[in-house]
Amino acid sequence: MAVVIEDKYIIKDKIGEGMFGMIFLAKNKYTEEIVAVKLDESILLKNEARIYRVLADIKGISKLRSFGSIDRYNYMVIDRLGKSFEDIKVENRIDMKTIILVGLQMIRRIESVHKRNIIHRDIKPENFLIGRGEEKNLVYIIDFGLSKLFKINNKHIACESGRSIVGTLPFVSLNIHEGFTPSRRDDMESIGYTLIYLFLGGLPWVNINTNLLCEGLKSEKDKERVDSDILERETYRLKKTTNFWDIDGLSGELIIFIKYCRGLRFDEEPDYEYLKMLLTNLYKMKKYPIDNIFCWDV
Repeated sequence: MAVVIEDKYIIKDKIGEGMFGMIFLAKNKYTEEIVAVKLDESILLKNEARIYRVLADIKGISKLRSFGSIDRYNYMVIDRLGKSFEDIKVENRIDMKTIILVGLQMIRRIESVHKRNIIHRDIKPENFLIGRGEEKNLVYIIDFGLSKLFKINNKHIACESGRSIVGTLPFVSLNIHEGFTPSRRDDMESIGYTLIYLFLGGLPWVNINTNLLCEGLKSEKDKERVDSDILERETYRLKKTTNFWDIDGLSGELIIFIKYCRGLRFDEEPDYEYLKMLLTNLYKMKKYPIDNIFCWDV
């Protein structure tokens, strides 16, 4: 028997699954419209729905249709979107022209989010999606479960140390590795890593082999704990020591992007226009036509 939410949305295929919940396609039985439904057992979904309401009028933010609970799950109904940039990368390499066009939109999206005093805290290719139909070249940002306010009553939150890592390991900033409170600078550094990842098809600190370092440990629990600790340390070490200038074909503008973000103070507002200018200058230098054609259009 099909699960129906609010006597309106008929749950169909599962299209995604994360640490806390699942994402399904659902059909509005009155309009036949296909939407996305996120089911989650944690409190993160309640926070995410609240964030979606704050960002409701921003371009590239999915529309929140409904939020509630069913059995042990919270649910959230939002627009159905297209593929994530992780999916697109897996299917075929994304060219530099498209990466620049996409990067400009990513900066605009996160700038708009920051203007509402919100930091995302989990920037990565999976959390940027393209729209559908006429919006196939519009970049959306999703997954605000870990998002938080960085300003309360117009006062910036304090910088604390000794914190656990928040976000997805390959894409978090050096400051997050070092245990500092996330802020706007960290979202922007993560965008830089996302763009490099899309261009290179990976990152120098991804696919670290920890098996040899876990030899001699008998308990699976010990292996998992040590494996996780080693992965964090090795990712941080490689991220901090990698000389981006030595990477074949990586543009100087993307390297400057990373270095700029790493140099920001905790409470400093990023210069979004400067970061967009870096990408725009690269676009001009490559002499790409101003046609807004992406690699999936060809």
